[in-house]
This record gives sequence, structure tokens and C-alpha cells, in this order.
Amino acid sequence: MQAPDGQTGHYYVTVRGHNGRVALAAGPFTQARPGTLAHRQALGIVRYVKRIVERTYNARDTAFAEYGTSRIPLGETPPVCALDKAGIPWRDATATKGGMS
Repeated sequence: MQAPDGQTGHYYVTVRGHNGRVALAAGPFTQARPGTLAHRQALGIVRYVKRIVERTYNARDTAFAEYGTSRIPLGETPPVCALDKAGIPWRDATATKGGMS
């Protein structure tokens, strides 16, 4: 498993599809000061997000998807994640998994 990086920024769980496109699936988890909490939160729900994506989208599209995390600098406005745009709930469940602050 990847170690949390400790940088400031907005962290997301990402999904890279078979076509090479990357989606910011879940987030942001914001780290305003140096530390590892936000990245640990994102890393902690990667498997959970994978299960949501696999249940929600076409198996052909998700069979070879890659899951990970990404960071956007603090100075940038954090985008709305793909699961929120699609109206797919994920935040409530992550609170019990240590994924929300």
C-alpha cells in the first residue's frame, strides 16, 4: 500500500479507465497544513470506492480500471467529485470507515 505523502492540498480517490481517462471519484479530503490525515483518508476508502464504481457502472468499463489517489494544490478550487456529480452517495459510509473528518 502507498504511504501518505504529508503535503498540503485537496486529495481525491481516482479511477483511471481502460481509455486512459482519469476521474476524481471521491473527495476532496483537504489538508490545509503539512500532515498525512487527508491523504490517509483518501487511501482508506480506495477499496470502498472501487466497490461502488463496480456496482454502479458497466462491468466492461470497470474491469480494467486502476484506482488510486491524486492531489490538487490548495490554491486551486477543489472540483466536485464524479460520485457527487452522479448523485451516488458515498460520504455517509466513509464517516464510519475513518474517511471523513
